[in-house]
Amino acid sequence: MAEVPTQPAASSELKLRIISALVMAAAVLVATYLGGWLFAIVWTAVAVLVAREWYSITAPQSERTLLWVAAGAVIIACGAAQVGFWALAVLTPVDGYIKSLLPW
Repeated sequence: MAEVPTQPAASSELKLRIISALVMAAAVLVATYLGGWLFAIVWTAVAVLVAREWYSITAPQSERTLLWVAAGAVIIACGAAQVGFWALAVLTPVDGYIKSLLPW
């Protein structure tokens, strides 16, 4: 017979999620306040993590290469935007999207 999870486990998981959210929010606020490269690095990492999460939900296991294409496009675009190459920053995600449509 399978055991039914108890309430304290769910409560402790919620507490852990709230604490981690507060720590991450504080880190993002500090990076936003300081700006510059720290801001670019933090938001690039956030974008890569969001892309990873999206592809882990939507892409079949055999197509995980798309994750690396998306992550590379995001990193290049954020770096280009930070140094002022706005055309490259705009075109790189478009290029990544087009490459994601190609058969691998």
